[in-house]
Amino acid sequence: MIMSMYKSVRMNPQDLSTMFIGFQRRLFTPPAETDMYSVSEGNGDCTIYFKEEFRQNFINELQLADDAGKFASSNAGDRWLKLLSLIYSAKAHELPDNCNDYYLGLQRFL
Repeated sequence: MIMSMYKSVRMNPQDLSTMFIGFQRRLFTPPAETDMYSVSEGNGDCTIYFKEEFRQNFINELQLADDAGKFASSNAGDRWLKLLSLIYSAKAHELPDNCNDYYLGLQRFL
């Protein structure tokens, strides 16, 4: 297991879906191996662990999309803004032993 610091945030199914759609549609750069990890929390929630460099790039891409008015013209604009806020608020944590590389689950949909 990689023992470096990541930033984590708990997401509900709607937040996870919004993020997945953004990656799947290539609205934002999808993660590579080791950029993101997930831990299922039950009831559909997951804690997502972001490598800091990837997290900062993702925040920048989300902010650029917002600044360009892409969220305002989207019927899911509020969901995108919530996702940006969640990722921005992530707190530093080490990866737990039971985490899964998010990329491995996402790659088959890209």
